[in-house]
Amino acid sequence: MYESLHASSSALREPPMTRRVPSPVGFARPTSFTSSSEGSEFALMRTAYESTGGLVTGNRWADELRARFGQPISIAARAIVNRSVVHANWHGEIWLPKFQFKLSEPSVRTEVRNVIGELRDAFNDWELAVWFAEPNSWLAGRIPANAIGDSGDEVIQAARADRYVARG
Repeated sequence: MYESLHASSSALREPPMTRRVPSPVGFARPTSFTSSSEGSEFALMRTAYESTGGLVTGNRWADELRARFGQPISIAARAIVNRSVVHANWHGEIWLPKFQFKLSEPSVRTEVRNVIGELRDAFNDWELAVWFAEPNSWLAGRIPANAIGDSGDEVIQAARADRYVARG
């Protein structure tokens, strides 16, 4: 499955070495990263997403979908290519945080979909995944992935504010 997903979208490339990344205090800033700092960001994501179900690879997500739905590869590929799920490409593997999914269907929770809608034109896939994992000043230092369950509207407002700051 990975090969077909990887070949079908430029959105699935490794994160660029220079990009605009949201900071923990709610501002986007141009920053140049090395591979080791990207490794630190991936470690940050793994830690932050641990309390909300962790991360799952694209292949594993398709396997989970297969148990309940027809054409799981198509569902997973479409969601990734259309940027309708939070995901990051790390060392040739697509990773998705599990907090975003409804348990009974292959869709993304409404609040997460709304946040993605606010940020996807301002941030790339990697930046979006990091945004959900970093403490955010608009949320009084809470991590958006943790806060979205009980404060969905606040997380959407934080995303809107960060999009405004990022795009100027």
